[in-house]
Amino acid sequence: ILAAFDPALRLAILFIGVAGMVLYPTIAPQTLVVHIIKELFPIGLKGLAMAGLLGALMSTADSFFHAAGLAIARDVAKPLCSLRGISINELRWARIATLLVGLGSIAVGLQGMKILDLSLIAAELIVPLLMFPMTAGIIGLKPDKISFHVAALCTLIAFGLCKLFLPTAYSDFS
Repeated sequence: ILAAFDPALRLAILFIGVAGMVLYPTIAPQTLVVHIIKELFPIGLKGLAMAGLLGALMSTADSFFHAAGLAIARDVAKPLCSLRGISINELRWARIATLLVGLGSIAVGLQGMKILDLSLIAAELIVPLLMFPMTAGIIGLKPDKISFHVAALCTLIAFGLCKLFLPTAYSDFS
């Protein structure tokens, strides 16, 4: 469902941004949506629009934090602890992981990076890690967990080395 609606949502956001840049070419892109709300919306709808934007933002962030915390607790902490014969409280681990992901997100946000740069970095990390296992699954190959983890580790190492040692002109090769 997400794959079907995500391109349409991104296109709608793109059109809002292009329309704002045409209407207000001198406004900084970071303040464009707020400026559109302040200038074009009537008084009663300004607060409603801002509350809606904040609500959507908080809901999306909450969902991502929750999913990340659960994934870390269930897919990382639990298998590592069960290898050593340790039983863990997944809920406590999920809470701690969610807190750490939230703090990490705040730290990244305070770096002042643009959202497009963050999206590109995320895509650069996720696509190599997920594309090959997904393609292998589609064509019928079923590797075991060790093979998947070794391939993921090799991908991350190769990606990191390319980012460190290739000049920025060749960064697309990574």
